[in-house]
Amino acid sequence: MTRALKSEFYDEFKNGCFTPLVDLLKVKKGKYRSRFMMNLRGNRVIVYYKGVVAVTIYNKTKQNKFYGLEVQKMYETGDSSGYRKFYKSEQELSIFPWEQFLSNIADGIDAYDKKDNSEKEVQQRIWYENNVARNANSTDYFIVDTEYKDKNGGRFDLIAFYWPAGENKQGHKEKPKKISVIELKFGDNAVGGSSNEQTATLSTHLQDFKNFGFSDDFLKDMTRVFFQLYDLGLINIKFGKKVKGVENLISSTDVKQMMFILANYNQKSNNLANQLNKMKKQTLPDDREIVFANSSFMGYGLYDVGMKQDL
Repeated sequence: MTRALKSEFYDEFKNGCFTPLVDLLKVKKGKYRSRFMMNLRGNRVIVYYKGVVAVTIYNKTKQNKFYGLEVQKMYETGDSSGYRKFYKSEQELSIFPWEQFLSNIADGIDAYDKKDNSEKEVQQRIWYENNVARNANSTDYFIVDTEYKDKNGGRFDLIAFYWPAGENKQGHKEKPKKISVIELKFGDNAVGGSSNEQTATLSTHLQDFKNFGFSDDFLKDMTRVFFQLYDLGLINIKFGKKVKGVENLISSTDVKQMMFILANYNQKSNNLANQLNKMKKQTLPDDREIVFANSSFMGYGLYDVGMKQDL
C-alpha cells in the first residue's frame, strides 16, 4: 500500500486546514513534538501518543466533502468500546482546537488504556530521537515509516534510511547509502522462546526480510514519504548540499539492511544465543545484511558505530 499522501491531501497539511496540527508537531517550536508522532498512510494520517493511535485522519472520499477523524471512544469516555468517527469541513478544521483535543486524548490514553505498551513507547522514542530531537541531525539513521506490512506477509516495526551525517556533523551527504527495515524486540521472551506462539522470533523476521521485495515502487514511495515529512518540518535534517534526484534517492542496487533493536533484553537469557544459531543457517543475498543496534551510552539514537554484525 502506498504511504505517501496524494498532492491534494498533502497540501492540506502543508498550507491548508491541517496546518495548525502540523505546527504542534514541528521540529522547530512544535509544542507537542516530543509527545506525538505523525505517520503517513496514503489515504489517511495517523497521530500516535506513546505508540498508541490517538487520532486517525481520513482523506475525503468522492461521495463525501468532509474529512473524517476517528478516535477510540474509550479515550474520551473511559467506559465505551469501539470508535467514534466524525466529519469536518476545511473551514471547520482550520479553527479546530487541536491542542486541547490532543491533550484530552492523551489524558484519556493515560487514564484508560490498560495494555502494556512498553514496546510501542520505545518505538515512538526511537522515531523522536532520530527524526525530531535536538541531536537527530547527528544520527546516521532517519525513520521513514512504522508498522509496515509487506505484500509477502512480512511485518516490520520501522523503515529507515541509513544516511550518515557529515564529518563536521553539519550536513548529510547527497544520498542515503542503505534502506533499513527494523524490528524492535522488548524483553528476552520477544526475541524467541516465548510460550506465546504468535510472537515472531528473530529467525522468523529474518525469513521475512529475505522475502521482502524492495521493489522500485516501494523505494520511491519511501522517498516521497521522507520528503513529505521533511517538507512539513517533521524531520530534523540539514543537507550538506542540495539533494538532487529525489525519485532515485534509494536504488534497488543499494544495500538492504535488517536491523534488530533489543530493548531491555535480559543478557542472562539463552534466547538470543538460540536464535543466532538458527539465523546462521539462513543465507542472504549479497546485497542484504543483518545488524544489531548497540549503544555504549544510554539512549535510542542510531549511530553507524553502534551497528554490530557479530555478537
